[in-house]
Amino acid sequence: AFGFCSFVPVSFRPGCLFCPLVVPFAKFAVCKMRLTMFSLYSSGYTWSFTTKPQYFMSISSVAPANGETGVLPLTVISVQFSDDIDMSTVTASTFILNDGTSAVPGVYAYDSLTKTVTFTPSSPLPYNTLCTVTLKPGIKDSTGDTISGDFQWSFTTAPQYFMTVASVSPNNGAVNIPVKSLINVSFSDDINFSTINSTTFKINN
Repeated sequence: AFGFCSFVPVSFRPGCLFCPLVVPFAKFAVCKMRLTMFSLYSSGYTWSFTTKPQYFMSISSVAPANGETGVLPLTVISVQFSDDIDMSTVTASTFILNDGTSAVPGVYAYDSLTKTVTFTPSSPLPYNTLCTVTLKPGIKDSTGDTISGDFQWSFTTAPQYFMTVASVSPNNGAVNIPVKSLINVSFSDDINFSTINSTTFKINN
């Protein structure tokens, strides 16, 4: 007399509760499986497969550019990634701007259309200073992939700028000036007139 059997799909999860000694699949590795059928006519079945290589997202562009000089102290730092970013992973410990002395606090934002993360410092950067930005692998995309390692670049802020006085009227040292003469001062730059007052513009007799 003959019996019958049915084939039932069996799944296997590496490191499962029933297989505590099995190590989870390593990335880019050849894995072998062996099934031993409880049969008088089979010694088992073995086959192999290969897992995919580990994927790292890349950085498309940064601003200011690496090595750029004359950067304004009020500049916004931007980084464009190859993948959609999980903004919960962008923090003061994974996206770091250092002004040569310490980490600079600021606010992070994200543009999903361009995959760009921006960082706005809470206060102007110091003048004529080498600043360094460091991105850590803790930054992840929406599927959990990271960059391959620390990514770092630097830029230098502009020296402090001082406007000059282009001309004055009456001229310095002039004599016999009528008492009702106008006093004129020409500057090298556009003036914020709200800063002109009796404290900043004095006339002494």
